[in-house]
Amino acid sequence: VVLLLLLLTSSSSSSSSCSSSSSLLCASNDKLSRHSWGDMFRYRLDAMLSTNRWAKTLLLLGLTFVLIVTGACCIALVSPNHEITFLHSLWISWTYVADPGTHADAQGAWMKLVSLGITIGGMLIFALVIGIISEEICGLVDDLKKGTSRCIESNHTILLGWTDKSIAIIQELALANWSEGGGVVVVLSSDPKHQMEEILYSALQTSEHPLQLHGTKVVFRSGNPLEEHQLHKVSILTSRAIIALSPDGLDPDEADSRMVRQVLSIQHIFQFFAEKKTTQKKPHVVVELQDIDNQELIDWVAPGLSEIVVAHDIIGRLMIQCAREPSLAFLLEQLLGFE
Repeated sequence: VVLLLLLLTSSSSSSSSCSSSSSLLCASNDKLSRHSWGDMFRYRLDAMLSTNRWAKTLLLLGLTFVLIVTGACCIALVSPNHEITFLHSLWISWTYVADPGTHADAQGAWMKLVSLGITIGGMLIFALVIGIISEEICGLVDDLKKGTSRCIESNHTILLGWTDKSIAIIQELALANWSEGGGVVVVLSSDPKHQMEEILYSALQTSEHPLQLHGTKVVFRSGNPLEEHQLHKVSILTSRAIIALSPDGLDPDEADSRMVRQVLSIQHIFQFFAEKKTTQKKPHVVVELQDIDNQELIDWVAPGLSEIVVAHDIIGRLMIQCAREPSLAFLLEQLLGFE
């Protein structure tokens, strides 16, 4: 009924505009009027189903109402009992829709034909109900698989980004949390959740130097770490530490510019956090850069917010020192590692 009213309104408005508009507008309306009623109906139906979340449910309820009312009218006309009321006909029509076996008690040829039609319509409607419910459940399960739901944790470590260093960082975090019985590491990255889980599972199942979590739980969430609402999704305000990894495959300046945006997003959340004047401690932030010349830029936009690590520069220096002193690598591993 709503769709028909929309169609009638659109057609009446187009005809009135032709009488009062210029010839150019009339010509455009003539072109639109060449479309058939079926095309307009499909267009309106597609627009309603794509923009309204409850469109399927409302459409199904409308079809059920029309079927029951139409069936009640037909029952009132063909019923052998001429004293039957319209309310009683509505009830009989509803029983035919809800219970397919009810039409077996119908008396008379026309009554049996009407009851059969109402029953078939009810079976189709309930099949549509099952389909809609199944689709909603599948959509909910797919959202859970995509990792778009909110992570509710506290005193956890957040890893922003997923690179080839992520597995090694998770291993060190697991060793650091081993003495406390394990911890929680939440990873937020633009990569698909199932892809990150497969990489973690492969690291756990490898035969040579497998990843050992030691009771640490790793939670993956898919989303853009630069967006503030995505950061709230991983409970950034209740975290213990935040590690922002520089993305791979980008120019150093471009990758560091993303890190600047990352720091600005975290700083804005912390400013909102400071306005609440709570006694909870702010999480510790570590940001990875690729060019040491961009370190001053981070200090300028967010002074004192984070510690900056230029991985390429530090690794290069360590490799040169370890090449000159072979035993230095063992000493650094004992000092910096958690094993």
